[in-house]
Amino acid sequence: MIKLYFLSMILFTIIMTTADILTNKHYKNLSKNKITKLILMLITHNIYYFTQYFTILFILLFGFRNVPSIIILFYLFYLLGTMLHWITNNRRCYLTDVTNDLLELPRSKRIGMRDFYAIIKNIHYENDGTGTFRDNLYWSYIILTCCFCGIFLFKKSK
Repeated sequence: MIKLYFLSMILFTIIMTTADILTNKHYKNLSKNKITKLILMLITHNIYYFTQYFTILFILLFGFRNVPSIIILFYLFYLLGTMLHWITNNRRCYLTDVTNDLLELPRSKRIGMRDFYAIIKNIHYENDGTGTFRDNLYWSYIILTCCFCGIFLFKKSK
């Protein structure tokens, strides 16, 4: 169970990081130092993305009753922490800001990091965090996932 989760996370991270490096127009002609920093940030971002958005699927796959309550509780606070981070950082992710700084792009562009859909379709969103439909989907997904975690914890406590 745990092996499948971590293997999936490693594969996702390797595939998305590699695909982003190869397709992102903003990553061309960077120095070795910047490429190294960028790769480390992309790995961090993709691990975070996987744990943020796919963990709930594994909880459902393995059966929430088989997942320790402490893990579900940690995941719930992890999701809430992300929302708090976005709220306190002007609806932006710190990693995106740091990546934009590294690439010498204005922070207002908000294009330093891409999700798996944007990588696969080679899309460069320039309005992330400005209340777009896509942003609202992410917020809704996190809120719904928090609700599921709360329900799972309630059912497990009975």
